[in-house]
Amino acid sequence: MDTKELSKEQISAFADGQLSDAQADIVLASLRTEQGMAAWNAYHLIGDAARSDEMAVAMSPDFFSKFSARLDAEPTIIAPAH
Repeated sequence: MDTKELSKEQISAFADGQLSDAQADIVLASLRTEQGMAAWNAYHLIGDAARSDEMAVAMSPDFFSKFSARLDAEPTIIAPAH
């Protein structure tokens, strides 16, 4: 994972309140960048949409079993460690 992706992951964890104080200080520094603020805004938009009543969709009763079966059918990809 590159530094930019790690930073986005940390910003997401920070928005969810999942970082220690030391880790939060690092994220706060990254939020001073244009890319950091863009990620912060995107994660908050995602959260707002996920909590929105207007975005709520009723799933069919068998949705999760069908989804689970499709996920189980996906091939396992084994990548070499770096």
